[in-house]
Amino acid sequence: MFKNIMGDIPESRILDFLLLRPHTSHTIARIVEGTKLNFRTAKKRMDYLVGIGIVEVAHEDKKSKYYVINMDRLVGEIEKMADLWRKY
Repeated sequence: MFKNIMGDIPESRILDFLLLRPHTSHTIARIVEGTKLNFRTAKKRMDYLVGIGIVEVAHEDKKSKYYVINMDRLVGEIEKMADLWRKY
């Protein structure tokens, strides 16, 4: 879905992967495996998505953080983009 809108960028790959399993938390290793991104890129882009609130850290243990998509924030961002598109 996001790949069609945003192009083939790391963020769109990650969001598409997380949207396939919206109620499941994922580690970076699982995201890397599912998106075919390298670890460093996936980690950097996940930190960015967490920073803007689209992805949340569900929980963490001694070894890993578990990430989950924040659907409320994602829908809000999509609505903002749609409003901008309507203006032009």
